[in-house]
Amino acid sequence: MLGEISLFDAGPRSADALARSDGLLLVLSRDALDDALADDPGIAADMLRVMAQRLRQSNLSLEELNLKLRVQDEGS
Repeated sequence: MLGEISLFDAGPRSADALARSDGLLLVLSRDALDDALADDPGIAADMLRVMAQRLRQSNLSLEELNLKLRVQDEGS
């Protein structure tokens, strides 16, 4: 899943991707997502689960970076 954030807030994409091999790309418009969510609300739960996992990983990465920066500052 890539670009899902912009489906919800209408902002620009926050990430890019580069494929290492051939694959299948599916494009989903906001209207199509709205229709799919109306037909099957469970889709929203699946999307929220993925987005929560990504947010959790981002938070961990920021904590690690912050710790590294503090260690560097203390060593200076």
